[in-house]
Amino acid sequence: MSKSIRIRLLSTIISGSLAAICLMFIGSNASRDGCSSTPPDPALIAQGMMRISVGNKSLFTEISPEKQEALKLIEEKKYDEAIPKLEKFLQNNPKDPEALIFLNNARSSNEKLPSYTIAVAVPIERNPGAAEEILRGVALAQNEINNYIDSTAKPLSFNGVKLMVAIANDSSQQETTKNIALAIGNQDIEGKKLLGVVGHFTTDSTKNAGEIYQCAKEKLVAISPTSTSIKLVDNNPYIFTTSLSDQLEASALALHMTRLNKTKVAIFYNSNSRYSKSLKSQFQSAVESVGGEVIHDANEFDISYKQNNSEQRLYNAKNAEVLMFATTNDDIPSLMQIVEANKKKLMLLGGDSFDDPDIKNNLNVAAAEGMVLAVPWHQDMASATNFVKNSQKLWGLIDVNWRTAMAYDATEAFIEAFRQIKKEHPLREEVRSKLAEPDFSAKATAGTVQFERSQDRKAVFKLVKICRDPKSLQYDFVPVEKCER
Repeated sequence: MSKSIRIRLLSTIISGSLAAICLMFIGSNASRDGCSSTPPDPALIAQGMMRISVGNKSLFTEISPEKQEALKLIEEKKYDEAIPKLEKFLQNNPKDPEALIFLNNARSSNEKLPSYTIAVAVPIERNPGAAEEILRGVALAQNEINNYIDSTAKPLSFNGVKLMVAIANDSSQQETTKNIALAIGNQDIEGKKLLGVVGHFTTDSTKNAGEIYQCAKEKLVAISPTSTSIKLVDNNPYIFTTSLSDQLEASALALHMTRLNKTKVAIFYNSNSRYSKSLKSQFQSAVESVGGEVIHDANEFDISYKQNNSEQRLYNAKNAEVLMFATTNDDIPSLMQIVEANKKKLMLLGGDSFDDPDIKNNLNVAAAEGMVLAVPWHQDMASATNFVKNSQKLWGLIDVNWRTAMAYDATEAFIEAFRQIKKEHPLREEVRSKLAEPDFSAKATAGTVQFERSQDRKAVFKLVKICRDPKSLQYDFVPVEKCER
């Protein structure tokens, strides 16, 4: 080998080695398990903290002077004065879950007993009705365990440890979710490190927040009571769910359709939503696996594509026997126009997001009569009797929504994890590991909470139908077997 060739070869080796070293240096500084090594921006954390409260402020826009006065006292840490005012407020406003959570937080702070702290992230701005439903589930679980109201409730741990709950107002907008997650993952609340999160609301927001929790200095686990497609789009070991998976939901609806000898279906969806695209994909696979046919049309069934009106969309589905709405809560107004234009001609199916007060309260709800949904829970389940009674007694409400039930189950999963860990100051990783144990089981609204290896819940489901009560003449979601139509 000539001297010049040896020099060129040596130069190439040195250059390659230097490049590799540079890449290793860059990679080691740029990521840790795919995470940025740059510390979180304190300004973003501060923005997130403004949307979080343990009782120092209300996160809802409408607040009475009585409640405001009590929360001001909490902010000043005058718990002895705040507690009776909140108790009096709740006597006159028993349906307010935020107030009950803040009351139990104030009692815990006033007693100066050790406590475990979790957060619940809810869409107060985007969907205040759903936010209250979720908060009712968390508040009921906290109220039972802190006050031993339920006869089956056991102390969390030794020395009377209480449960504190921080409420986060997540609009489900990406930047807002990011800031809230940064605050929850990296900032102590009232001097306490958060040990878990009940949330978030949508699949997109849960995924976005989960990426931040997984990258926190001390990683944080979240249990979403309403997200359904997390494991279909991601594989984050710090996200668990208590709701139905899209796969189970889609299979149940596809089987129901084919049992009624319906084989051709048009699927309406929103291409801007991970949840919607996931449910659409799973439903299409389920329909085709049982010999059904999905009618394809590039844009007409995509709700985010605004070019066509409801009549045009229905015309494009003229060969269908069934309309499936694999869409989000935000799409309900647009979908109701399609439902009205359908005039009950084609069978209607929907994802669990359709089980929403906005449907029952819609002036044209009669047009949706007969629509079938797959939901993770219904208050008519035989095993849900005790939970339904306790919930109705506490809130003074006849109807108990599945979101309330799934939020209760998520909170109970955390409570049971804390109880089994048996430490006053458990590590976040210990909480996640406990939830992931194959034999982990927690008390639930119907049966128990157990998780698959995928962190999805070992779930049951219920098919419900929009039916009219012959006595009240009101429309509601009723188990299929109990609905005459």
